[in-house]
Order: sequence, then structure tokens, then C-alpha cells
Amino acid sequence: MRTVDSPKGSPRPWRHPTSKGWQRMAHRRMRGAISGSLFAVSTLFLTSCGGGDAEPGLDPVALLGRASERMERLGSFAFVLEHENGTTAIGRGLQMVRAEGHVAGPEKMQAQLQAMAGPVTLEVEVIVLPEGSWMTNPLTGQWATEGVNVSQLFDPATGIPALMREIPSATLVGPESVGSAAAIRVEATVPSEMMARLVPQVARGRPVQLRAWIGADDPVLHRLEIVGAVQEGDPENLVRRLTFSEFDSNFTILPPN
Repeated sequence: MRTVDSPKGSPRPWRHPTSKGWQRMAHRRMRGAISGSLFAVSTLFLTSCGGGDAEPGLDPVALLGRASERMERLGSFAFVLEHENGTTAIGRGLQMVRAEGHVAGPEKMQAQLQAMAGPVTLEVEVIVLPEGSWMTNPLTGQWATEGVNVSQLFDPATGIPALMREIPSATLVGPESVGSAAAIRVEATVPSEMMARLVPQVARGRPVQLRAWIGADDPVLHRLEIVGAVQEGDPENLVRRLTFSEFDSNFTILPPN
């Protein structure tokens, strides 16, 4: 049986001794970048024996379409965004390393972020609700009101569901598993411009490989990998990995105390 191992979290970057003034400046840069581009929080969605062929006659483009429709019907899910061989630039000199959290509809999200500003590692929490949004100060841990919007990644009209609908051709790789979930792996190559729904500041004219693991019994998207140089300066072997779980679970997301 071919199995996709669950990815481990990205290693924590080494913390360089810095002045409080530099840390405050890095905090201001992070606030502006998150407000302007919520991919940082993520402006984000196959069991077999021995790698055999997938189900005969299964259309990979139609399967992507069913996964898109299924994601649009989800009430909630958990997500983890990770990187291999690089990071994602999110503006103001910041590099996103990792994000993890929960989404409950297009206007409700809670996430923990890790980013770097030069040698400084910043860690913050974000809460987004219809009535407002908040982010912690990475220096004090105190909550403050902040303008943040999650709809660019997770709204059905944009983000991952729309991207899957727009893929014109794809290849069915075959049955695999993501953790304990039976899934079907589908791959496609698309121009980097299509990644503008997910990644800020995309480069133009670059081939990007997409790998999607869609549930074998329930066509929900368990994992999406974006492989290639999506932004200027990206290495060709950069992997951006989004893993989804806890579908339609009852998450309670409340304003900070």
C-alpha cells in the first residue's frame, strides 16, 4: 500500500539576539502584511496496494470539480500550511514559515502564524469574526483590533475551490492515503498566474505543479501541494503544502477576552 506520510512541522528558525526597537519595527511590518494579504494566515483546500492504477474511467478533471463543490459545502475545517525548501513572501519584508488553525465559514477563522522579518522570528495569533478581527502583539501577547479578511482564500468564489474548477487538464496518479484517509491523487501543471488566488506577488509565465489528494469515498480535499517557483526568487523545488482535516467539526471561535 502506498502511503503519503503526514508532514512534520517546519523547524523553528534560530532566534537572533535583537534590540526591542527592531522587534517593534518587525511587528509593525507583520501587522501591515497580514492586513494587506491574508494568504499569510493562510488568504487560503487517495487506499491502495502497491501503486496500482486508479479506478478505470475516472475523469481527473471531473474529480477536481466534485472536490471543489464539496469544499463549498463544508461548514468548517482545520488547516495547516507548511513549506519545504523555502517560505512565502507576504509583503513588507516578511516571510511566512507556517500557519495552523480553524475556519468556520468565510468570515470565521482562528490561526497561529510563524513568520520571519530578517533574523527575527515572529509568532502571533489571529481571530476573524463577522463583528471584527484581532491579532496578538508578538512582543507582549496582548490582543489588539486589526483589519483582517479571510475571504480571499476560503470564499467559494475565490481561492482553492475556484482554482480546482479552472484546471483544464489533469492526470490521475492513483489511490494513496493521507494519514488514515483513503484518497486519490491527481496532478496538474498550470501557469503561475493561476496561483494569484492563493499566493501574493506571483511571478508570471512559470509552470507550477499541483498535487491534490481527494477523498476516495467522500470527495473532500485532504491535501494540496503547490510545487515550483510561484513568486520571484522562489527555488524551483519549493513546496507549499496545505493539509485539511476535521471537516464539519463543531469549532467555537470567540472574540479574545
